[in-house]
Amino acid sequence: MSSVESTSPPTNYNFLFDCIINSSTSDKSDTNNVFHTDEVDDEAVDNFLLRGRPRSRSLYSSPRPLVYITRRVPQHGLDVLLPHCNISQWDSEESVPRGELLQSVQGVHGILCMPSDVIDAEVLDQAGSTLRAVATLSATTDHIDKEECARRNIKVLSCPPPDLSAQADLTVALILLTLRNAAEGLHIDNLTHDTTCDLFSLTQGKPVDVTSAWWSNLIQFKTFGVYGFTSLGISVAKRLRQLGANDVIIADHCADSAGTATSTEEENNRFLARSDVICVCDAHATAQSEAVFDEDAFQKMKTGAIVVNSDGGHALNYMALYQALRDGRICAAGLNTCNQMSVPFKYPLQGLRNCVFMPQTQESGYDLRHKLSVMMATNLLKVLKETE
Repeated sequence: MSSVESTSPPTNYNFLFDCIINSSTSDKSDTNNVFHTDEVDDEAVDNFLLRGRPRSRSLYSSPRPLVYITRRVPQHGLDVLLPHCNISQWDSEESVPRGELLQSVQGVHGILCMPSDVIDAEVLDQAGSTLRAVATLSATTDHIDKEECARRNIKVLSCPPPDLSAQADLTVALILLTLRNAAEGLHIDNLTHDTTCDLFSLTQGKPVDVTSAWWSNLIQFKTFGVYGFTSLGISVAKRLRQLGANDVIIADHCADSAGTATSTEEENNRFLARSDVICVCDAHATAQSEAVFDEDAFQKMKTGAIVVNSDGGHALNYMALYQALRDGRICAAGLNTCNQMSVPFKYPLQGLRNCVFMPQTQESGYDLRHKLSVMMATNLLKVLKETE
């Protein structure tokens, strides 16, 4: 655990939160006509509608390559693949069950997966020698066994990494939104009666003077804990210092390159007990690892603690988060859903007044999902053609 060096805040530090709109994400993807009907018979279509995937590999006797998609994706991405490939898809917004994944990848030539899908040696064994490429709709490939893929000469494709500066700004914006929501929920008079900065300013892309007295009262005397010695974590910590936070600490439970733990268990316990606001920026947690923020971690936090998850990764146990929010064990939470990962317990969490989701326009969510699906489908198709 370490403290962030103090830097003198700029005299007029304003955030333009252009991407944050006070509306819920809506998936406009159209999942009709998933199969190219010229190549699939009526029985295959019936099986797809009933199960979300064909029941038999023998339905695909065509020499066209077979691609398995582990989640429902926008139609534009499918339109790239359909003229050249047969497609089998898990037709749901939720993660594909492990057993279903192992059965569905048999004999496929390509896999288009999500960061919640673990593609390890067992999956590669089930796919067999026909598998040529694994593409993921995420910037991270921690959920894919890259060494095993390299040994089998299987290409691994991923999205380009997001802009670090923009990601840090959005994370700080989510922290501010969650703080504001918590302040309103607690009916803090000296905070809620200020009219110079309201949620409308934050959610409509208007300039916000975060150096005003309103924000100073809200930020200055809180202890901000940033979990994750990552580029994003350090950037978020620096921005919080610039906003006037007097106490910003960073902790990380992971081992460094030399195999030495960067924070001991005792230090992490002090981190949890000391922080008023905890921002999770952990890029090390994977689908294979246990969640760091589980029921035991929430028990060690302050009763009025606020938890913000910046990237929707695997460091957070969402069931334990829901129980902690519902029972009043912690004050509030902010979750970033501006990515391809589904949030477990999303609908129960949406029913809680003390849980904030990163707002965005329907158009921005629609455009991002379609652009990423088209990009990865194009790259996957290119690799399949090159390796024929």
